[in-house]
Amino acid sequence: MKAMPDGHIDLCLRGILRIIDDLEALGELPSLN
Repeated sequence: MKAMPDGHIDLCLRGILRIIDDLEALGELPSLN
């Protein structure tokens, strides 16, 4: 069961990935690749 519409989940995931990318760019996280 999904509590939210798929569109909302996709938007949240995109936001999380963007934050991770920003942290990697700043050198706060090791590269995930």
